[in-house]
Amino acid sequence: MLKASFWNVKKDTCQIFKWLNYLYQKSIQQEQQLNELKTELSLVPKTKQQLKQIIDEFYSYEAISKRIDDFENRLNSLYKSQIPISKIEEPRLLEIQKRLENLEQKKAGLKEKLIKKITKSSKDYLKTIIISYIKKYEKISALQLKEMLVDEQGLCSKSSFYRILEEIEKQEDIGVIKKGKEKEYMSKIAEKLTKK
Repeated sequence: MLKASFWNVKKDTCQIFKWLNYLYQKSIQQEQQLNELKTELSLVPKTKQQLKQIIDEFYSYEAISKRIDDFENRLNSLYKSQIPISKIEEPRLLEIQKRLENLEQKKAGLKEKLIKKITKSSKDYLKTIIISYIKKYEKISALQLKEMLVDEQGLCSKSSFYRILEEIEKQEDIGVIKKGKEKEYMSKIAEKLTKK
C-alpha cells in the first residue's frame, strides 16, 4: 500500500516535471518570437515620409522614363534635322512610331503595376502593424487602434482601416469580443493565458 502510494507520487512528480519542462520550452519560444517581432518593428518606418521614401526608392522607374525621354528627343531631332520627312523611308517611320507607342504602353503598364504593388504592400504593412499592436497590448479596442493608425499616424483612411480589421478578424490567432457597438481585439495566446 505504502509502496503503491510512493509509486503514484513519483508518477505524478514525473508528469508535473514534464509539464513544467513543456511550459518552460513554450515560454522560451514565445520570448524568441517576441524578440523577433521587436526587431522587425524596429525596422518598420515610423513616419509616412519614411514609408514613401522606401517605396519610391524600391519602385523607382526613372531609368526607363529617362530612356523613353531620350528616344523622344532623338525622334524630335530627326524631325528637326535638315532631312525632309518625305525622304525618310515610310516603313522606317512607321517602325519608329510603333516603337514609341509600345514604349508608352509599357510605361503606362509599369505605372499601373507599380501602383498595385504599393497598394498591396501598404495593406500588408498595415495588417502587420495592427496585429503587432493587438499582440503587444493583448487586448485593444477598434477605436484605440483607429486613433493610433488613422488619426495620429495617418497611415490609411478610416474605411481602409475597417476593411483591414474585417480581414484580421478572420485570422485564427486573433479573437474578437463585442461590447455593444464597440469591438475589442485580443491575441488568442493572451486569451488562453488569462483563462488559466
